[in-house]
Amino acid sequence: MTLRNCTSLALVALAFLIACPEGRAQDATGYYFGINGGRAKNGYHTSDYEAALEKLASNGSQTLTFKSRTLEDKSNAWWAEAGYMRWSHVGLEADFLHLGELAYRGYATLSPPTSPLVATTNVSTRGPAVALLVRVPLVEQVALNFRVGDYYGRTETIKGYSLQGSYAPSAVSTTVSSLLLGAGAAYAFDGHWSAHIDYLRVQKAGDSRTGTFNLDVATLGASYNF
Repeated sequence: MTLRNCTSLALVALAFLIACPEGRAQDATGYYFGINGGRAKNGYHTSDYEAALEKLASNGSQTLTFKSRTLEDKSNAWWAEAGYMRWSHVGLEADFLHLGELAYRGYATLSPPTSPLVATTNVSTRGPAVALLVRVPLVEQVALNFRVGDYYGRTETIKGYSLQGSYAPSAVSTTVSSLLLGAGAAYAFDGHWSAHIDYLRVQKAGDSRTGTFNLDVATLGASYNF
């Protein structure tokens, strides 16, 4: 399932939920936990590495020309949540997020002498987060959820290039705080369970060493309320 399809499904489901019979969503306090899975889109700028390699070649009196590229910036993602609703509409949540991996390949020619070069970049990020959860009831058993918090993610970037049969990778990792925002809808059923759809936004993961980037995540999940 692509990120676009997952987002479209979320919008359709939300429209369906709003169309449910009128009434107030059930108030819920206490502890809960859940698991969510979906797709993440990584906004890492791979062109920066191309520019660095082109400059390196120029310093050696050579020319590096990129012919084609492949980029997989959407991947599977998941996150787990555990929280406590102090009041029926406001709670505090702890999460662990695994936000997939970006994979880039750039195919170029280095001259003189004329030699093929393949540049690679892999970027992954995962880590804990804490967030304030605000629940807004819509109709019976249905509510909107909004999150704002801090994602303390470990980002790893592996860059390298293959030239004349040799491959020279270099890995850099860092752990930094990033702004986490979220919005979604939840449907409560069977007394303790909830099914939900969520969109998360991680703003400026990574740092100057790994490169900074944004992440957009769309997921489907379920949670259990004690």
